[in-house]
Amino acid sequence: MKVERVVPGLFSIIGLGLLVASVFVYLNTRNFINASAKAQGTVIAHAQGRSSDGDVTYAPVISFRTESGQTVEFKSGTSSTSASPPVGQQVEVLYNPQRPEEAEINSFSSLWALNIILAGLGAGFFIVGTIVFMVFRRASVDSEKAARLRPQQDERLRREGRKLMTKLDAVIRDSSVEVNGRSPYKIITQWHDERTNSVRVFESDPIWFNPEEFIKSERIAVYVEPEDIEMYVMDTSFLPKLHGDDDNFS
Repeated sequence: MKVERVVPGLFSIIGLGLLVASVFVYLNTRNFINASAKAQGTVIAHAQGRSSDGDVTYAPVISFRTESGQTVEFKSGTSSTSASPPVGQQVEVLYNPQRPEEAEINSFSSLWALNIILAGLGAGFFIVGTIVFMVFRRASVDSEKAARLRPQQDERLRREGRKLMTKLDAVIRDSSVEVNGRSPYKIITQWHDERTNSVRVFESDPIWFNPEEFIKSERIAVYVEPEDIEMYVMDTSFLPKLHGDDDNFS
């Protein structure tokens, strides 16, 4: 499976999962608020914990009295790196009348922080996955378009291009490409540009058999675009045709 499909797909799946989770958290929080009773509570302590980064965190422990007179203590689900609110401070509490131990401080951060985090992460992962998919898709479309136009370009270069007699340098196995456990070969040649006193290196398109025994000359023709030497086609017509190939020009 290609990475351009796996990466954006994985990001999108994670993003959708987080977004779905944020919807459930939102609905649960909304239902809790609608069905809850209010009470005045007092911060009596702070429970210490550790964040994912290893920092010490503090979650306020609240004591409150229900309408029926029951005293309840609970630890807030929201923690921070500071002991806030301070011990002794009064805070408004929302609690489930049937199960008073299900309670939370009546503040935006205490009630909605988890929902915001899940929604933000979900949107971020989904957006990144979509962008990566679009980038890879655009690259794939451009590559397919270039592949369709390549035969026409090569034919034009054979007719109108500048012919260079390059020197055979090597035949290599291109291990960066693999199809059904096989990697193709490439013919590498070089040409000395006397005008600039520089060496140009050319390579053939992938060849799906070892061409070494069929190379009888040290000189191999390469047709280049007169105004752009990076655009070229190597003449490998001396090689036997592989069954299914139309020609042997790279």
